[in-house]
Amino acid sequence: MSLPGVSCVCMTYGRTWLLAEAIEAYIRQDYLGPSELIVVNDFTDMTITVDCEQYGDRIKIINLPKRMPSLNDKFDLGVEVAQYPLIAMWDDDDICLPHRLSQSVDAWQQLGEPGYISLSHHYNYSQGRQPQIVARGVHGSDMFTRDTYVALDGSQGSGHNDQNFVTKAKEDGIFAIFDNSSAPCYVYRWGGITGHQSCYGGSVESSMQRFHLDVVRDPRFLTGKIMIVPAWSQDYVSLCESSENG
Repeated sequence: MSLPGVSCVCMTYGRTWLLAEAIEAYIRQDYLGPSELIVVNDFTDMTITVDCEQYGDRIKIINLPKRMPSLNDKFDLGVEVAQYPLIAMWDDDDICLPHRLSQSVDAWQQLGEPGYISLSHHYNYSQGRQPQIVARGVHGSDMFTRDTYVALDGSQGSGHNDQNFVTKAKEDGIFAIFDNSSAPCYVYRWGGITGHQSCYGGSVESSMQRFHLDVVRDPRFLTGKIMIVPAWSQDYVSLCESSENG
């Protein structure tokens, strides 16, 4: 069976130290089909480039001159420029293990190529603790067809972009879940992450503003032209394996 192309869409905002790990996760993917990583950066006065020439145009950085109105608009832009029929979410503050894309595409094909798939399990990880396998999918590990995204008008609406879209997919009857409990491929990071959007309550506008303030207070935050050097701060594969064996 031929392998379809996958476009990974990564929205980022100021946290270049986390983006370096997200890009490294893409570089480590074992997927044999065509793929690309699209990074959408809308932090004013921050221009990002990536130090990985061997990947050429497979890693695309979109630097915008000012902040977009919403996460919905930001993700829509990433999908709009994607060249492949499958779209994989690629959050900048989580870690995709090397088999993430290959597992997602295999799951999509096994389930009959539905419009939207979610994986049943992931690792929860807080800095300084062992990762734990959790029997609950997270939107960041989801994958869907570009045609589905367009047909359902993407993530438009108020609220968080991923929640909007998954609600539409369920209502349309095209949401499918794949049991990946034997080999989770996604590390959802919580403790130790600067500006974790999920921890903010209130309106979307107020939570985004608090997110912004937390990011700019971080001592690692920089503006201007920034060259991202992809790297992991630790070996997440071994970390997850040791958690399972322990």
